Amino acid sequence: MWSRIKRIIGVAGPVALEFVPAKFEGVARTVYAGVTNAEAAGGTAETKLAIAMRYVKLLLPAIAETVEKITGKEVVDEVALASALEHLASFQVQITKAVGKRPL
Repeated sequence: MWSRIKRIIGVAGPVALEFVPAKFEGVARTVYAGVTNAEAAGGTAETKLAIAMRYVKLLLPAIAETVEKITGKEVVDEVALASALEHLASFQVQITKAVGKRPL
C-alpha cells in the first residue's frame, strides 16, 4: 500500500501543483495530503471527499492564518474558504484522472 501512496504523492501532487501559485503551495500541499489520506482509506468518491475535508477542516484555522499572511487580508468567511479548499481537493482528483493516473 505504501508504494501506492508514494505514487499518488509523487505523481498527483506535482501535476496539480503546477496550477497553483507558488505562494499558495503550502496550502495546496495540506489539502492534497488530505486527499492522499482519503484515497488510502478507500470507499466511494463521496466518502473520500468527506474524509479529505475532515482533515482540511481540522487544519482550517492554521490554513486561514496562512492565507491571511499570504494575502495581507483577513479571512472573514471560513465557510467560503472551506468551500474553496473543497474545490482544490476535487481539482487534484480531476487533474490526476486527466493525466492518466487514476486515484487509488
